[in-house]
Parts: sequence; C-alpha cells; structure tokens
Amino acid sequence: VPGANPFISRDGALPEIYAYGIRNAQRLGWDARNGAMYLSDIGQNIVGTSVSGVDTQINWGFTAGPGEVGINWLVSWLAEFERTEYRGLPPADGVGHTFSFVSWPGPALPEWRWNLNLNYDWGGLTLAAQWRYVDGIRDFDWDYDVPSYDYFDVFASYAFETGLLDGLTLRGGVENLADEDPPLL
Repeated sequence: VPGANPFISRDGALPEIYAYGIRNAQRLGWDARNGAMYLSDIGQNIVGTSVSGVDTQINWGFTAGPGEVGINWLVSWLAEFERTEYRGLPPADGVGHTFSFVSWPGPALPEWRWNLNLNYDWGGLTLAAQWRYVDGIRDFDWDYDVPSYDYFDVFASYAFETGLLDGLTLRGGVENLADEDPPLL
C-alpha cells in the first residue's frame, strides 16, 4: 500500500482502496521503471460555468407604398464565458475564442454576432435580405486568428391566396450571396 494513500489513516478504511468516485476509467498503465500505476478518469464534470452577456432584439415595421416594410435585428454580445474545469484551477475565459478538442471541446464563442433582416411584403409577395455577422475569434489551442465574417442572403416568396393554387407558397433565395468561404480551423 503506497504511503501516499489518502485513506490509510482513516478508521475503518480498506488500505487497498486508493480512490473512489472514478466513473469512466481509461488508459490504465504501469510505469515499468518504478511500478507506479497511472489511471485517466475521463468524463469528470466541470466544476462550474459563468456566462454573462446581452441578447437584444429590435422589431420595427411601417407602411411603404402598397406594402409593409419589416426590420428585425437580433444582436448578441457575450461579455463572459468562463469555465472552471477542475476544483482549484482558475477559470478559463472563452470570449472571442474557438477551441479544438485538445484543451476545451466546445463551440466558437465570438464576442459579437448579429442577424439583421429586412423584408417588404406586398400582397402575397415577400422580398427579403439578411446580413449575418460573426465577430473575429482566436483559436485557443493553436494561437490562430479567425477574422470576422459578413454573410449576405436574399430571399423571395409568393403565397397564392385564391384559385387553384390557394395555399401554395413558392420560395427561392441565395444564402451567402458573395460566396464567402467560412474560415478553416
């Protein structure tokens, strides 16, 4: 029984038990030089996550000529996304970063992102445009900058309201009008 066994001095503890609460033991190995056993416990829960920011949505509409103009803007600002992996370690702030599966599996966390939608409705006809913005980020593991990106989309639809085609809606559009490639991480 190793002298570093934390249970050796507890009353009623079995000396062969060195650790408990291991849920997903993997990569069990022995060091041939000194006989030490190494065990990797994968799947530990994180200690905590702290998230703060602001999500705002603005909707506005008005009459213009024979139809209606609609404006919808959804803006997200991520002020803080801290995650503490293990008790005793300082939290890591993820705002403005993306992560590979090396240190912190998870999504890209840009500080700013938004969708601005403009549409014009006239009878059954709808014409629409959208601007999608994603703020620049930095890859946490590989020290790589990903620039901000703007995507522009256009759409049109026509909803038949009478006759044989009543209830039918035809839709068409182009996403990523400028054919911008997303950054490769």
